[in-house]
Order: sequence, then structure tokens, then C-alpha cells
Amino acid sequence: MKIAYNCLIVDYRDEVTDQKVSSFQKLVLDQALLGNVKGVILDVSAVTLMDSFASRSLLDTCRMTNLLGKRAIVVGMKPAVVFSLVDMDVELNGVETAVNVESAMTLIDPPADKIIKDIGEELDENEDSEESEGDEKDAVADAAQEGRED
Repeated sequence: MKIAYNCLIVDYRDEVTDQKVSSFQKLVLDQALLGNVKGVILDVSAVTLMDSFASRSLLDTCRMTNLLGKRAIVVGMKPAVVFSLVDMDVELNGVETAVNVESAMTLIDPPADKIIKDIGEELDENEDSEESEGDEKDAVADAAQEGRED
């Protein structure tokens, strides 16, 4: 486990067993709170096959993380894992996914310059629309003035 950009990054591996799952989940939750992070990224790229137990423990870990007020995102799913989850009719409602760790970090804690740029673009668009509305009003006023002069 490591912390980067306000995210706890956890490698979720095949070897999470019945005996280890509770201690694994407790460790993840403790680190999420102690590390003062905004979210937890569960990287399953090392998982080659996901059975019902592994999928349930992964989903439970996501739900527990959400209950702590942290965002949980699963990343790195291989096609075989996706196929097995769909084949087992595993419901992923409420579980966020991303292609890779970098994408998940951006979802959890977007870069400040991106936020500023988005807000700035929105302000520019509002100014442009106000200017065009002002131009239309000026044109109507000019036409009305010309009509009075005739």
C-alpha cells in the first residue's frame, strides 16, 4: 500500500483468502483513515481470475471504504476478470471503476489547474454570451432610433 496524491493505492491480489480477507480489509480501512486520504484505489491488475469469494470481498471493501466517507475506485480489470464477473452476475452497483491508477487519481483528486481552467472557461463563455446579448440589444436600439428619425 502507498499514498500518492491524496489516494491510498492498494494492490489487490489473487492470494486474498478467507483467512486473510478480514485483516486485509481492516488494514485498508485503517490506512484510509490514518493516511487522511480522499479515496482508495484498489488495483486488481495482478488478479488473473476472480471467483465469487474474491469479488464479494472486493465489493465489500469498496462499500466499507464508502461508509468511511472515502471514494473507492477499482482499476486494472483484465478482460478475463470482467468476463467472469459478468458470467457470475456480480452486481457492481455503486462501485466505480477506472482503466488505470492515474485515471482514478484524477477522479478522486483532480489537479487544481484543471479545475481553475474549467471554471475560467465557464466564465469566458458567460462573458461571451453577455457580450452577444449586449450587441443584439444595441442593434435593436439602433433600429428603433433610426425608425424615430424617419
